[in-house]
Amino acid sequence: MSRFPFVKASFPDPALTPQKIRTHLIDVQQRLRDRRAATHPPQDDKDRADPAEELRLTERAYRRADARAKRLHDDILRRSGLSHLNRDEREKLSVLRDGVGLVVVRRGIRTPLLG
Repeated sequence: MSRFPFVKASFPDPALTPQKIRTHLIDVQQRLRDRRAATHPPQDDKDRADPAEELRLTERAYRRADARAKRLHDDILRRSGLSHLNRDEREKLSVLRDGVGLVVVRRGIRTPLLG
């Protein structure tokens, strides 16, 4: 049975949420900060702070990650062509992701039933 594309839209991963994007952004930023701290150690003891305090992200960094994650998620939905739909409607349409199946109707008994 052949498949015919029915919806001209890309279907983003439904598991991709702003919270998951935020978590990823914060993890990346934390790794970068850890790496930077390891390559540039303080020069003397008075410059050394508590290691946990030194490598902790600021509240501003968390707010920026939240805002960026929301913008990225909105952009992904906008590019998909489904941004005007809510999550439930996108899930209902996801069955059409691979297109619809087409069958050949041969002349015969069933043809008049099609109308």
